[in-house]
Amino acid sequence: MTGTPAAVTVSLLTRMLREAFEGPPGPWTYFTDTSPGTGVFGTIDGLSAADASQEGGPGSTTIAGHVHHLTASVALSTKGLRGESTSRDRGGSWTVSTNLSDSYLDTVEFHPAYHECMDVSMREGLHCSAWDHLAKPGTEPLPGANVARSAGTYMAIQMEAGHQCPITMTNASVPTHVI
Repeated sequence: MTGTPAAVTVSLLTRMLREAFEGPPGPWTYFTDTSPGTGVFGTIDGLSAADASQEGGPGSTTIAGHVHHLTASVALSTKGLRGESTSRDRGGSWTVSTNLSDSYLDTVEFHPAYHECMDVSMREGLHCSAWDHLAKPGTEPLPGANVARSAGTYMAIQMEAGHQCPITMTNASVPTHVI
C-alpha cells in the first residue's frame, strides 16, 4: 500500500492554509464561499478595532478574540512541533486587550468541561497519534493510524466540537514541519 507522496501532501496543505487566510485563488475552493474578500484576511480587512471588539459570537466572543485565538493556536502548534515547551491552557488565547483607551477588553472564560474534553483528547493522542512513528527514526507508520485517529476525533466531536479546533490543527500541521 502506498500513501500520498509527501510533496503532494505539503502542496495541498499549503494551498488550503493559504486559502483559509487569503481567500480562494479561483473558482474552486476548499471551503464553501468562493466570493472575493473571503478568508481570514478578507473578512477582517475593513474592520476597525472597535467593530472587531463587538461581542456577538458564541460565549460573547468577538472577531478580535477569534483572530487572536487562531494566531495563538498556530504559534503554540509550531512551538510544540519544534519540541519547545508550550502551555496546555489554551483559554488565554481568547483574551485580547488594548491600550488604545483601555475601554474594551475581550475575555472568554471556558467552562471547565472544555478543558476536560481537551485533556481526554490529548490523553487519547488525537492531536498526534498518527505521527507516533516519527519519534522513532526508521520506523514506518502503523497501518490505519490515521483512520483510528479520525474515528477518535469523530467520537470526541460528539462530546464537544469546539475543543477539536486546536486538536485537529496540531495534527494537521505535523506534515508541514516534517518535510
